[in-house]
Amino acid sequence: INMVEALQSIATDDAVILLTTKLAYFNEKVSADFGTGYGEKEGQKIIIAIIRALGGVSKNVENIPYEQTVTSTYEELEIARSGGLYVAPIENAANDALTKMGF
Repeated sequence: INMVEALQSIATDDAVILLTTKLAYFNEKVSADFGTGYGEKEGQKIIIAIIRALGGVSKNVENIPYEQTVTSTYEELEIARSGGLYVAPIENAANDALTKMGF
């Protein structure tokens, strides 16, 4: 979680891409019924930290070419919010992040 917080604090385009890629990885693993690989509670903490970080760096998402990252960031957060993969705290965090991003 400290790494996620560090990425949020530097808030670069590369940080947004890395966080989005990690969320996509977890979305894919969970949708394939493999879980996060960190156990239920720790996995939930990690995913929420990634989602909150994406909401916290939302201003940087606008600087990245739309077709390259904004689409996938939005899509991955939308999967977390309404894809039926996660429990309410993760869905709520994704909803908050999308709201901060203006979606």
